[in-house]
Amino acid sequence: MVQDRKLRVAAWVGGVLACLILIGSGIAYIVIGINGNNEVSNQVTREQIVGSPDMTPAAITAAAAAAGLTNVPDVPTCSVANQKITNGDQARCFASYMRIHALEASGGQTYAQMGTYLTADGTPTSDKTKAAIDPQTKKPVQNAARQTWVTETALTTGLNMSY
Repeated sequence: MVQDRKLRVAAWVGGVLACLILIGSGIAYIVIGINGNNEVSNQVTREQIVGSPDMTPAAITAAAAAAGLTNVPDVPTCSVANQKITNGDQARCFASYMRIHALEASGGQTYAQMGTYLTADGTPTSDKTKAAIDPQTKKPVQNAARQTWVTETALTTGLNMSY
């Protein structure tokens, strides 16, 4: 009988301690989340990013059509046109427009679809032997549109991480 009572008391104390630990952990996670949100807002604001005028669903759809793009996937439903980007939601929205801008710059091709180099007449190629040679560096001429994708990917990854 005494043994049963000791076990019940120990179980009750263990339950209370477990609850207190979980409540403390929950409070810590909330504080960490608030601090993370503030840090993201501060960092994004520091970059002084402003949405371009075409960063509305209607305007980007029209710009994509004017650039000859068809079947542009994932047209954003958000808008950051002429707005300062100050939080994770806006950063994610801005990043979604960057992809369409990169498609416009590349004629609708993604990084993997483009040649790595340019030939003497400006045609993309992945064959290094057919690439034009830069007279200063003596190296094959890189496809600048492909480099745009590298930059776009790096920047959108950072912006999406802030979300």
